[in-house]
Amino acid sequence: MGEPNGPAPYFGNPPVLADIYTLDGRLQEELARLSAAGTYKTWRQIDPPTWASNAPLRSPDDAAVAATLARHDRRQIGANVDQATRVELSVPYARKDEAKALGARWDAARKVWWIAADNRVALTKAIDGGLLNE
Repeated sequence: MGEPNGPAPYFGNPPVLADIYTLDGRLQEELARLSAAGTYKTWRQIDPPTWASNAPLRSPDDAAVAATLARHDRRQIGANVDQATRVELSVPYARKDEAKALGARWDAARKVWWIAADNRVALTKAIDGGLLNE
């Protein structure tokens, strides 16, 4: 679990990572991000399969865990950028991959693509490509 950074009951919704296995013991997804329990989902406990006692468990000090948490933290930091430091773009759905290639980020709450105001190279490319909001 990532570092809690907010008040109870959600504690800032820190990332929770887990290796996901199929019921027959094959690794299906490594270091998957899960929704934190206690938000809006209902969890149920099942009896562990017979192979579970032999499943390798990751150490919390595993370098892959730390790297994945850092990647998720960078995403979260980008989502929390002050609105004044953003430049919003006008990106039709058909050009979303072009916006991603520039380094633009999607703000799902505001439903808008944006670039950090200090990213001059990306801003110049967005202007040249006609993606800048008027």
